[in-house]
Amino acid sequence: MQQMNKKNSDLKPVDTNSIREADTSDKFSHLELANTNKLRETYAYHGDNIVIKTSTGLLSKEIWLEKQIYAQEVSNQILQSKSSKYFIPQTLFILKDEGFSIENKVRGKPMHLNYFNELSEDDKNIIYDAITHFCNDINQMKPVLTYNDLTDNWGNLDKARHLLSSKEFNTIKQAQIWLKNNANAGPSIVFSHGDMNQDNIFYDKNKKLVSFIDFADAKYQSVSEMFNNDFAKLEWIDINRLIKSYENLQKKQPVSVNGDEYVVKIYSCLKSIFGDINTIVSQNINFKSALIKTLKDLVEELSKYLKNVKINSLKNSEHNIQNKLKPNFKPNNQHTL
Repeated sequence: MQQMNKKNSDLKPVDTNSIREADTSDKFSHLELANTNKLRETYAYHGDNIVIKTSTGLLSKEIWLEKQIYAQEVSNQILQSKSSKYFIPQTLFILKDEGFSIENKVRGKPMHLNYFNELSEDDKNIIYDAITHFCNDINQMKPVLTYNDLTDNWGNLDKARHLLSSKEFNTIKQAQIWLKNNANAGPSIVFSHGDMNQDNIFYDKNKKLVSFIDFADAKYQSVSEMFNNDFAKLEWIDINRLIKSYENLQKKQPVSVNGDEYVVKIYSCLKSIFGDINTIVSQNINFKSALIKTLKDLVEELSKYLKNVKINSLKNSEHNIQNKLKPNFKPNNQHTL
């Protein structure tokens, strides 16, 4: 934490008036454009102690500013954890009229594969430790949810009754009931970074400090999705090592990392089904027939998932029965004392 405080105290005051008065075409010409990846939403210009961000035009100015404001809210909240394990840059200003934001500058290099491979084992241990604590902190700063907590706004299935056969209608109802009864068996739903690519995590090997940036896509997702989809985008990461470290950290709210895969599948399928239903019944659209076909295909997929969970349930019951019988079962060649 001392490193974080020192960084903030070293910042020089930003003369926002001079920035406003600068010629638009030459506004940031004296600064270094840091992010050169293609199809980016944001230009990031580095000064000595600050980064000035502005839209590339990929998004409208209004949407881009909304994302920056949201990212500021998330980063401010995680900064409250006051962790000494990692650094989060604070957003200093968001100038809406000018269409740019100013935040603290992070030190070090983005964590690309070639850079990671150059680091010592001690450096790598520091990085894994920082990621583990960061995951835990951002997960714990908002309520940990189950899949049941995300199904309240799906709407009334009866309004789609005329679109579905009795079999399809009953399939959806059965899936809803199964999910309600088994939601706690799935991996937890946690608030997380949402876009952990190699340009959003930095490491300064001189100060031994890991930094995380860009919280504009922070969201709720399952723990398995966070590790296996989001963090897995880092080419160098050992997901099993990260999960093991994460599970060993103390948590104010319990988190289930491993869970029934069919909870995730059935939830996702139902979410898509209700999304299609809401679109079909609420809008007069030209491609309604195609959307109804998609809806029916989703119900067929859902039906397959239900068959699998029933088979799994029978297997589990059989396994439990066998375990109960085992203490009383003695093979002929078993020796007793």
